[in-house]
Amino acid sequence: MRCFVRDVMSTALLCLPDGTPVTEAADVMRRTGVRSTVVIGPGRPAGILTYPEALRRVSAADGHPPTLREIVPDGSMAVHPDDLILTAFEMMRSHGLDRLPVCRGGVPVGIVTLHQVKLSSAVRVVSPWRIHLRRRVPGRDVDHRVTDARVR
Repeated sequence: MRCFVRDVMSTALLCLPDGTPVTEAADVMRRTGVRSTVVIGPGRPAGILTYPEALRRVSAADGHPPTLREIVPDGSMAVHPDDLILTAFEMMRSHGLDRLPVCRGGVPVGIVTLHQVKLSSAVRVVSPWRIHLRRRVPGRDVDHRVTDARVR
């Protein structure tokens, strides 16, 4: 059974422009209950800012809070909803990320987290570098071929 990013991604999405002050971003995330926001750069997603990171930046700001442009590196990494979960897993592992924006045609449509990938019924994490892909068999799940996801 093939499992796609669209099967596990979260579509509750908050997007903020990269010129937004971090204090405003933290306040919006607190009020909406969203734990991360997609930072939008010039015409495309620039990265993701989490609520804990926003709070750290707010507490470290000395009078003049930085903008999201100054905090979030322009990684511009994203996955497509039709990508396999393994693709998202490999991208997260190779770049040391725990979440990625999901974009269709350059427009953010969701977020996928490492936690969501691990909880997927199609994936069982064996170690940080190896996962088992699950294949559904009526009445039980069977672990099939081990897929190597080592960082190269």
